[in-house]
Amino acid sequence: MRTKAIAVVILIAALAGCKKSDSLSVKQVNTNLLTSHVWKLQSLQVDNVDKTSLYTGMTLTVGAATYTSTNGAPVWAASGTWSFTDDGKTIKRDDQVEVSVDQITDAQLVLSLTWNKTTLGGGRTSSVSGKHVYTFVK
Repeated sequence: MRTKAIAVVILIAALAGCKKSDSLSVKQVNTNLLTSHVWKLQSLQVDNVDKTSLYTGMTLTVGAATYTSTNGAPVWAASGTWSFTDDGKTIKRDDQVEVSVDQITDAQLVLSLTWNKTTLGGGRTSSVSGKHVYTFVK
């Protein structure tokens, strides 16, 4: 009986001393955070000017290799594919636009990209060229 107790204590000590050798990469952490929520647009700045009203109700849903957006067109297609570049902080979309992950937490996502087009529709500006900084919340 005493031998079994000693064996159990040794086993517990051995297991407790084991360290997980793999830690998550930046890509894995960012992928987990990106895919954990439907992200709702809180604000949009284009060249430091508030343009949030152009994308009222915008949401971004990110999957393992795909995304969907509502009210994000034309800068964000209704759906598309994406992948991280090597650094895990830059997303490359299937339209070849590179999106920087400026900040990502469980509660907030800040993405930036440079949009080189201005599109007009219905007598108003639908998209504005320049540096876009999107702040999303869950």
